[in-house]
Amino acid sequence: MRIVIVGASSVGQATARKLIGHGDSVILIDKDREKLDAMSETMDCGLLAGDGTDPDVLRDAITSE
Repeated sequence: MRIVIVGASSVGQATARKLIGHGDSVILIDKDREKLDAMSETMDCGLLAGDGTDPDVLRDAITSE
């Protein structure tokens, strides 16, 4: 299942790790590009910088591979 999580807080990251461990495809959205860049080495999921309330960003998240 593809799951989009808005917010790369500690809760968002923990949720993403749990879902990835269950075999789900996860896209994590956060406004802080530096935070996402730091996570890119340790998270096996899609990382998207942007406003998770913006319909265009959400559209990008669900259509990205």
